[in-house]
Amino acid sequence: MRRRLALASLALSFSSAAFSQTDKLPAIFQSDGLKQVESSIDPVKSHNPDALYYLSKIKEALHKTDEAVDLAETAVRLDHNQAKYHLQLAQVLSDKINHVSILKKISLAARIHSEFETAVKLEPENTKCLLGLMMFYQSAPSMVGGNKEKAQRIARQISAIDESMGYLAQAKLASAGNHKNEVEDLYWSAFKANPGNVDTVLALASYYASSAQKRYDSAENYAEQALRDLDQTINRVNSRAASR
Repeated sequence: MRRRLALASLALSFSSAAFSQTDKLPAIFQSDGLKQVESSIDPVKSHNPDALYYLSKIKEALHKTDEAVDLAETAVRLDHNQAKYHLQLAQVLSDKINHVSILKKISLAARIHSEFETAVKLEPENTKCLLGLMMFYQSAPSMVGGNKEKAQRIARQISAIDESMGYLAQAKLASAGNHKNEVEDLYWSAFKANPGNVDTVLALASYYASSAQKRYDSAENYAEQALRDLDQTINRVNSRAASR
């Protein structure tokens, strides 16, 4: 189940690949799995930040956090004007923070905050970047920048940009707060607002697969739907690329 969710989530990142080392990755990814894709990119030889960004996401899915951080840092260094690189770095640093000392957590939290903020500054209406910053404000202690009022404000901002993602933002805040009884309804509202939004389909699948729910049949159905939707997206992208 977790593998299906990881496959769907990562496939979403590969759906627009169109460059030297990664132009064939969607097909490789879906047919042979994460490890085959992992071996298809040589991080030492690659100076393509997009390739390193994708490889970082794969390392993250394989729980190779330190490698994922190194790759994300290199992608940012090669091109600091891409919001998705800063977002990925913030996300893998967020994974790393759970495995360091208290003193390191403080400095790492400052870096995470900075990377999320940079991503939002580069793409102010990118709901994924806003969602990341929102969850930082919701989850971080106030001493390192956490601010639940700011989290709520960003959730409203996301809603104004995209109704479906707005419900998803509210669901995540409810899950992290004291409104867990509202979570399922909010995920369903996100899904119904836009059934084609793969992010919300995956969120619903993850919710049902969580240790609190353990509704694995439902989770598998939504994960399969996400993979089908992504396969159609990849085919459309490839068709457009071939026609140019």
